[in-house]
Amino acid sequence: MKIFILNLVQPFNPGHDVTQGMLIRAESEGDARAMADQKTCAEYENNGDWRPRRRPWIDTRLTSCAEMTSEGAAGIIMVDYQAG
Repeated sequence: MKIFILNLVQPFNPGHDVTQGMLIRAESEGDARAMADQKTCAEYENNGDWRPRRRPWIDTRLTSCAEMTSEGAAGIIMVDYQAG
């Protein structure tokens, strides 16, 4: 298994109360994106509000996905901050 970090790509901004990034263990980038899409599908459904139905975790123009390794400089990798 590999570990992937997925993040929204600026200037894409889906608004408030949606997932901004994830750290996922999966076999491949495609599997990681599919898991992210499945986990957040309710956040992006077109349920009559202003947000159109999107699948940002599948769309490589809206989100980045990078395989994480143990190489690199020391630093914080992920912060889970709950707003509101």
